[in-house]
Amino acid sequence: YLLDAGLLERLAVEKLQERAAPLLESGWKWVDVRARYVYEDYVKYGELRKTRRAPTTDEAFELSLLEGQQAELHERMEALADAEGDEEEYVRLEAESELFQVRINALENTLSVWPADLMVQAGCVVFVGQDGTAQTKCGLVRPEDRNDMMKAARQAPTGEGTAGTGGSLVTLPAPITRPLHSEKLMRRLTAHRVAAVQAELIDRPDVAMVALTAHLAVKLMKDGFRRYFGGADALTVSATDTHENLRRESEDMADSAAWKKLDAERSSWVAQIPDEGPGVFAWLLDQDQQTVLRLLTFLVASSVTGVSGTEGDRQVTDPLAQALALDMTRWWRVTGPSYLDHVSKARIVEVVTEAAGANAASPLASLKKDASVSGAEQILAGTRWLPPCLRTPIRGNPVAEVRGGDDAVTTAEALPAVRTQAAHERPVL
Repeated sequence: YLLDAGLLERLAVEKLQERAAPLLESGWKWVDVRARYVYEDYVKYGELRKTRRAPTTDEAFELSLLEGQQAELHERMEALADAEGDEEEYVRLEAESELFQVRINALENTLSVWPADLMVQAGCVVFVGQDGTAQTKCGLVRPEDRNDMMKAARQAPTGEGTAGTGGSLVTLPAPITRPLHSEKLMRRLTAHRVAAVQAELIDRPDVAMVALTAHLAVKLMKDGFRRYFGGADALTVSATDTHENLRRESEDMADSAAWKKLDAERSSWVAQIPDEGPGVFAWLLDQDQQTVLRLLTFLVASSVTGVSGTEGDRQVTDPLAQALALDMTRWWRVTGPSYLDHVSKARIVEVVTEAAGANAASPLASLKKDASVSGAEQILAGTRWLPPCLRTPIRGNPVAEVRGGDDAVTTAEALPAVRTQAAHERPVL
């Protein structure tokens, strides 16, 4: 629908130039004018921080007065909350407190200034923001100006007014380390883990009830003052079906055992439940308790989430995985399409070394990528190797993990069993 994108960008840049001149006149070393701010273009830049100038006598008096009035409001709000008092009065005080905070923030902003002696080594970017308005990002330090900036910063005064941790006026970007797995691969792998947790959970009503109860307890009993005042609904439980999201995150999801199990269970319930919303309640009243509990368990399982594009020490699904004694080797195995095609050849050698030893891995290093993937597939087929994000931490020891390998501790052995009813017993709500 846009016939001349180049013209539009040129016109935008020309209009943004009007903002660049005053910035240069104010003391900045340079000003970039861009149609859009691209983070990757500035990721290696350092960042200058503002300092807080000393307030004037009038400003100090006004700030002290505002903070004192706001503190008094907070005390009244806390007293209302403790006494389960009038909600309308609490909301009124809360709104009044927010107005005081706006005035405090505005005053603090006037006290926050760029250090003039350091501005000469930094610059700004003027660009069109996502909302279509002109925006400015100031205080960026080019890599070639870092040494001069650090010399100037060491000579700058660092009294009460210095912003930043430890009085540092300049923040330099931390060295960038390449993650072990790409964001796309991490989302793909964790999507499989979420599906596996859901598939395991639909057979465990005891864990589903604990998970739901814990969720509600936190939501309704740990939420501060507003927990005392509910809405007009009989229940305020909210949930999101993650079924289709999982398939979008991983193109091979539909072929997985976990997905097939979940899909079959879903189809079974869809065929039983009435199409009309109001009829579902009446239908459930006519069912036995075990049927209701089975459906509740499936619905809780369907709401499990936890897909992530980053690697970390913990995942949100860890408590469920531990309670379920999740063994991902039942639901996922390492192949070219599932993992090896998406990592480097060096990583393939690392994986085979971990799973089968250096002797098995060393011949792969001299092969081309396709051949190393094929060879690694054959070697790993007889192991229970899992990438770190698919391993289940041992309960009580988040560092230890349940992982694959011939000498590995299986999930069932590593995790204490959750106290459950026998399969033949009828569950009781």
